Amino acid sequence: MSQASEHLWPPRYFEREGDSLNPTALARSPWDRRAIAGGPVSSLLASCAENTVLDRDFEIARFQVDIFGMVPHQPLVPVTEVLRDGRQTKLHRVTLTADGRPVAQAHILRVRRIDTPVFAVPHDYPALETIPVQDGSPNVRMAGAITLRRIEGGPGIPGRGVSWLAMEGEIIGGTRPSNFAKACLFADFGNGFGNATDAREWSFANLDITIQFLRMPVGDWFLLDAETHMAGNGHGTARNVFADINGVYARGFQTIFVAPGHLSDSRPGMTSTKN
Repeated sequence: MSQASEHLWPPRYFEREGDSLNPTALARSPWDRRAIAGGPVSSLLASCAENTVLDRDFEIARFQVDIFGMVPHQPLVPVTEVLRDGRQTKLHRVTLTADGRPVAQAHILRVRRIDTPVFAVPHDYPALETIPVQDGSPNVRMAGAITLRRIEGGPGIPGRGVSWLAMEGEIIGGTRPSNFAKACLFADFGNGFGNATDAREWSFANLDITIQFLRMPVGDWFLLDAETHMAGNGHGTARNVFADINGVYARGFQTIFVAPGHLSDSRPGMTSTKN
């Protein structure tokens, strides 16, 4: 990918070339420059999972991503399989391969659409228009295509994080992303926005992403309410709630892989300098 193509507007995470999807520099992971970040992986899987025929009569109820170690920053090829093709529910699997090797997959559960009672999730999130637009973390700006309205916490601030987010970029160059694909991008942000530790002391990369949708989001702005918990045994969970201007549309979780950060005294061979 040429340097000039990295400055195209709108920015994009992937370019299509035949059957392959080639990552741009914007897709690189903040944890390892040789890898693709979880957000681009999740949103690419979501984009590949969309089916305009199915989605007329079925609602996506669950989207679940498993990441098989490092997803290399190289061309990826998606493969779709039907695991269940029922009249009431359908289950599909999308697998991303690199050099023929599976590196990530998503399971997509669809449920037939009919009219049923509404029981909305109560919340007290501040209205979008009451929160000013702010600069976001460099790792999530997507060359200016991601906009942030911070309510509480956020990247680099341990504790609960609540923010409104909008994305004007593209997952795949030349294709306008759906709100489903955008929601699956922001679903990866929970462990970063609701981090429990300073990443320099303890890193917290996620191994998976689960979203349970009440409905599809509407509008251009997506609220993320995230918080991470750990039990001191090498992993943790990020608990995420997702909302739009009409209220909560989904809940989610991430499994967090906790490891000593680059400044941690717990790294092998390090001697504590703390009193």
